[in-house]
Amino acid sequence: MTKPSAKIHTTLGLDVSQDSVTLYDSLTRQTLTITNQRDTLIEALAPFADRDLALCEATGGHEDGLLAILHALAIPAHRADAAKVKAYIRSCGKRAKTDPIDARWLAQYGLDHAASSLPRPARPASQPSSPAATTPRTLLPKPPQRRKTQTPRPRRRHAQNHHYR
Repeated sequence: MTKPSAKIHTTLGLDVSQDSVTLYDSLTRQTLTITNQRDTLIEALAPFADRDLALCEATGGHEDGLLAILHALAIPAHRADAAKVKAYIRSCGKRAKTDPIDARWLAQYGLDHAASSLPRPARPASQPSSPAATTPRTLLPKPPQRRKTQTPRPRRRHAQNHHYR
C-alpha cells in the first residue's frame, strides 16, 4: 500500500466493461485488453503489483470483481467518479471516445489528482498518523447557543373564526 506522504509515480488506468478491461500502464505506456474474468485478470495484473495506484470508473458493478482482485494483489485501487473524470478530460481540451483512450486518461487523472483529492488507503491500526495523535486532545468549550432573533408571526384573526364544513 502507498504511504500518505508518498507521491504517486505510477498508475494503472482501467476502463471496465461487462466483457473486457482495458488497462493502461503509465510506467511502460503499454495498453492491454483483458477479458473480464477472474482468472484472466489475476494472471494479467500480477506483473503490475508494484504500481502505486490503479484507477477505474464506476460502471454499474462491472468493476467490483476487478477491485477485489486488485485488493488481493495488494495494488491500491480507487473507484473514480465518472463525472469527475469526464470533466477532467474536458478541462484538458480532449474527449475520450475509445476504451484505450479512456484508460490512458484514467491513469493521467490518477497521476494529477492522487496527491490532493483521491482517498488514501487506511493506515494499519498499530501505526499512528503523527506523534500528536498519541496524546489526548484538549476539549474546547462548547460555543454559546444562539438566541432566536425572529419573533413569531401574528396569527391571522380570521383563521380563528373560520369553520370547516
